[in-house]
Amino acid sequence: MLKKYYEILGLNENSSLQEVKKAYRRLAMKYHPDRNPGKESEEKFKEIKEAYERITNKDNTSNEEFREYNERSSNQSSYEGNGDFEDIFKSFFSEDNYDSEFVKEKIIKVNISILQGHRGFKYKSNINLWKLCNICEGRKYDSVSKTKVCYCCNGLGFIKKISSFFSIKQQCSKCKGKGIIIFDYCKKCKGMGRIRSKERLSIEVPKGVLSGTRFRIEGLKDLIDLENDIYSDIYIEIFLKSEKNISLDKNGNIHANIKVFFINSILGGSVKSNILGESIKINIPECTQNNDVILVSGKGYNVINSNSRTDLYIHIYVVNPRSINNSQRTALLKLKQFFC
Repeated sequence: MLKKYYEILGLNENSSLQEVKKAYRRLAMKYHPDRNPGKESEEKFKEIKEAYERITNKDNTSNEEFREYNERSSNQSSYEGNGDFEDIFKSFFSEDNYDSEFVKEKIIKVNISILQGHRGFKYKSNINLWKLCNICEGRKYDSVSKTKVCYCCNGLGFIKKISSFFSIKQQCSKCKGKGIIIFDYCKKCKGMGRIRSKERLSIEVPKGVLSGTRFRIEGLKDLIDLENDIYSDIYIEIFLKSEKNISLDKNGNIHANIKVFFINSILGGSVKSNILGESIKINIPECTQNNDVILVSGKGYNVINSNSRTDLYIHIYVVNPRSINNSQRTALLKLKQFFC
């Protein structure tokens, strides 16, 4: 019965616990219902999960066959002795003894302008990743005949060390926890378990996107990074770049700085300014002061998945001339008589 569960994971009964976990992560990612909707994938995922739980005894059932098999293997590979106390701790706390989560996310940060976020755009980029070797599926060998059960740990991937204080399982130094010794590596990946893959990313980013918004890249499967971690999901995360004369507040409203000549600020009137690629008419009240703020409703940033827009806040900067001619001086002196 136990042999059947190993076969579901594409392994043999001599496979180490580390190999069981790697096979489970790989297959669970491949057949996860969220990535492969459908009854067939769902049933396959359940089968894989059950096999993993039975082999690792996570369901705590009274499986006598597994218990006897586990005890027999442990007794065969036990190593008793004091050992080096420092080596024991190094082994116990080494990174190899920690299991990474099966689902990992890779985040690609994308900086865009406020105008790009307002209008929406198509993000395209090439990315260099690693892909599980399609020949050996990450095992590093392409047939069981090219491997032998590790003689040091009897295929368990660990040996038991007993000190004066406690007993721990230490990763087998001969097979590096794999439980097998590989004699002939996969020719395609040269024993790496992965091959280089240049992927083309393409995704439509909708108008009105805000900083921190993530978009999942579809169509990328079995991708791994340089450390052999499997990525089940790859996202791009949007960040809006700050700009000199335009900004976006936390409510999505646009704040724009415009310069108004001092005569226009006194007399009032209307001016046009190009904001977010659009010519906006702004009504300037009489006697507008420097740093005054004018509200233009419904002319701000696009709201994502909507036809509405936020508000636009115009920050006024009154501009005075740096030089004047005689005619302008005469006119200003006459004007001065009415105010001073």
